Amino acid sequence: MLLPNTVNDTTIRKAIRKAAEEAGGSLADDDIRIRRCPCDSLVNLELPPGWIIEGHDPGGVAVRSPGGGQSGGVDLPGSGSLTVGLNFLINTYDPSQQTDNREVAGRGYAGKGIIPPDNPATSKQIKVAVFDSGFLPGANYLSDSYLLSTTSCTNDALDPAKTNALGWNFTIEGDEKTTTDLTPVHHGSRVANLLVRQFSNSNIVPKIVPMKVLNGHNQGDLYGLMCAMKTAQKNGVKVFNMSLGYYGGLDSLFRKYIAEAHRAGIWIIVAAGNHLVDSTSLNRDLTTLNPQFYPAMFAAEFDRVVPVTTVSRDVNGLVVACIRQNYAKEYVVGAMDNSVPCYFRMHDGPGSSVLDIYGTSYASPVVAGWIARKLVESPGVLNSRADISGQISNTNQGTGNQVMANKYIKSLP
Repeated sequence: MLLPNTVNDTTIRKAIRKAAEEAGGSLADDDIRIRRCPCDSLVNLELPPGWIIEGHDPGGVAVRSPGGGQSGGVDLPGSGSLTVGLNFLINTYDPSQQTDNREVAGRGYAGKGIIPPDNPATSKQIKVAVFDSGFLPGANYLSDSYLLSTTSCTNDALDPAKTNALGWNFTIEGDEKTTTDLTPVHHGSRVANLLVRQFSNSNIVPKIVPMKVLNGHNQGDLYGLMCAMKTAQKNGVKVFNMSLGYYGGLDSLFRKYIAEAHRAGIWIIVAAGNHLVDSTSLNRDLTTLNPQFYPAMFAAEFDRVVPVTTVSRDVNGLVVACIRQNYAKEYVVGAMDNSVPCYFRMHDGPGSSVLDIYGTSYASPVVAGWIARKLVESPGVLNSRADISGQISNTNQGTGNQVMANKYIKSLP
């Protein structure tokens, strides 16, 4: 929820303890966990198992005792006009990420993928935030020259004394500056690698801001994501890549942060979402999906939110979303590798072979990199998602009804 910055933790705990008594129970200070966003007035409250904290009309907060018991209103400054949301858990939903067995994540091939070298003479740059599992430094994913030193905040204002080239950590488990990618398959590092590849043979340097919102199991929460979004926005980031999401209902607080980024002119590139099983009867159309997949579904309202899915093209020119991946002809953009169908081929870190990796998580950074490059190379050409199809070559167009204009963006090697 959003609270005035003047409301301190002691005041919050006192109000919740009183509300718990009204609900017929009791809570100690240590039972009330409070997370605060360094660059915003966003606050996350967590109570012991069984206790529920919820929005309470009009514009307030209440706690409910275990077992669905009675509720008690939380008397906080600003009650009556608070913005409150559920803290949905977020995940990558990538089939390749559901195991620690790296062999399942892709198929090995000889050779190595090479990130293009930086051009230190260029002044053309663009800031891109990768909201993911962090970044693995010292590996072959990216050189440090691609990382942007960003600033966190003190009392909601950017603080030059708080800078970090490896981004920021907004997970429940980690401290602010510990941003190493702990996922077995280096999910965030792979995403950053694919994004930067889209600048091959250009004189533009993408400056990557790793925003760690997923832990070593590729899990996080909306609070961490929204807090990271505000931090990135204040640092002047122009493109967001979110290879993650949740299946569930619309969260009004999350919508507020998407809307603020959209008003600031930020492009928000998101995974269209995956399913862990495949069935011919499975509905994967985002427009009719139930439960819905967010943040991809925000594309129905905001025209710089761009969901992305992996597509293949058969010998007859039919363009379809790959198995288990969501689609929507109204607002989903297709992405494809330059050499293998339904996978993205990449180098998987120091001393390893090239792997083919699968999922909308890896389609998203291909389009994020393409859009970021286009914003610098051709200013004013892209103003909304509707402009994308006209900038894709007609050779990358087929037939069908699952992605916008039946076109797709090909990843660069």
